[in-house]
Amino acid sequence: MVYGKKKPSQKQPPFMSHEFIIQNHGDIFSCGAMIVLLGLMLQPTKEFCSRFTMLSYNITEVNDTYSQLYMYPHYETGRVDIFPVLFYFVIAIVIHAVIQEYITDKISRKLHLSKTKQNKFNLSTQLVIFYLAASIIGGWVIHRENWLIRYTSMWHDYPHRQLSLFTKMFFLIQLAYWLHLLPTLYFQKVRREDWFERIQLTLFFVLFVGLAYVMNFTRVATILLVTHYLVEMLFHLARMLYMLEQKELSQPVFFLWSILFVAVRVFSVIVAGYIFLVGLHETNAEELDVANGNFNIISVRITCFSAIFFTQLWLFACFFTFQLKRMKDAPKLASGPGVSGGKKQDKLKNKDKTREENGEVRSAKSPRSKVKAN
Repeated sequence: MVYGKKKPSQKQPPFMSHEFIIQNHGDIFSCGAMIVLLGLMLQPTKEFCSRFTMLSYNITEVNDTYSQLYMYPHYETGRVDIFPVLFYFVIAIVIHAVIQEYITDKISRKLHLSKTKQNKFNLSTQLVIFYLAASIIGGWVIHRENWLIRYTSMWHDYPHRQLSLFTKMFFLIQLAYWLHLLPTLYFQKVRREDWFERIQLTLFFVLFVGLAYVMNFTRVATILLVTHYLVEMLFHLARMLYMLEQKELSQPVFFLWSILFVAVRVFSVIVAGYIFLVGLHETNAEELDVANGNFNIISVRITCFSAIFFTQLWLFACFFTFQLKRMKDAPKLASGPGVSGGKKQDKLKNKDKTREENGEVRSAKSPRSKVKAN
């Protein structure tokens, strides 16, 4: 009986080498998460490991009219919140690795994408999933807290130190997700030329979310984040469809994103200006009170609004540059490869005419035709 040749197995990289860590970083971080969960089962490490998995600073009070089963817990902010952020950071890396290995890499290999397009496709896929999940959670928080109906709650009773369970989870997950993008630059072998853009995006969201969380401006930050995420989700969805060669679907999504992008920029400036300059002015504090989390002084409010205003202006400038680039590249993409091929044929014809005028024999289809010509 004849057996087929066994395919040689791929050479495994040395243990704990750079290539080994890159190929197995999902498994390595998942083992770290399992160690934390295992520590919850052991009495000596239960208290320490619970800091990573449980939220701290619970200030919930049980009322007589409501049972504890139907009670909504509330929390405050503090330094210990860094522990769940680290745990969610590890979980984000694991989920990122799973999505890349079982979804994006398979699609990229099937479409034979280049390294640059593959990095863009991977980033857009991850961001579409994150933006969709964050928009759903943030929108549910806004609906449950009735912040749009009772819009005066944006500034009344400031500082808003008491956060609901899902509000606090929303912000901690935001910090963990944007921080996890930094090590993925190494794990995904992103080109050095693309590092600056990725790091700039990450630091922007980490600073915005972190300062809003520490300074108790979580309500206005939630509204601004949800609206921004919805629009950016459309952009990356359109780019994914374009990479998948679904241009009939990507074009209307790009058009919808272009309209909503400008609307959200104007909406963000109006909302931030009204809350920081008008609403919070009613409860203006005479001096800064960091201990009680009261940052409602005129200098801080003007600084926050100025930062949001210039950020929206910068985003609009990037949007304008992007649209100009698209308009400039549109004729090249519409012409296709046939135009360049036509130009090459015209050059060959002109070259043949020149050779005929000089008395030279034109290039024949085979060596035999050359012999006959001689």
